[in-house]
Amino acid sequence: MRLVIDQVPSLDMKRTFLFTFLGLVLVGPTLHFWYLYLSKLVTTPGASGAFLRLLLDQFLFAPIFIGVFLSTLITLEGRPSHVVPKLQQLSGSLLFLPIGSCGYLFSFSTSEEESLLPASESYDDIRWIEA
Repeated sequence: MRLVIDQVPSLDMKRTFLFTFLGLVLVGPTLHFWYLYLSKLVTTPGASGAFLRLLLDQFLFAPIFIGVFLSTLITLEGRPSHVVPKLQQLSGSLLFLPIGSCGYLFSFSTSEEESLLPASESYDDIRWIEA
């Protein structure tokens, strides 16, 4: 994706491995269990249930997970001394008020389909964080 959009001359294998590793070890399992738990926690059907799941996901889980993800990423990149300054820089931003996932309010998908949606959106969020 970066080769096309950012017109990077070559593939960064270290970065590719790092994000693949994080996806397999951190992001995938965490989101899997979070959305299973969320679907059991909020059993209200329809738009009100979707809205409650959205609120819990975006205002409770997302800020914590973004911090964990970025801390892990920066540490694995070999820059652990940059973790605290980066988190302090992000703590006052509007990053923790994501609007991109509001599609939940209008989706009438099954819980299996819902668990696939945030994974695709989270990479857009990470792309936005890097900019």
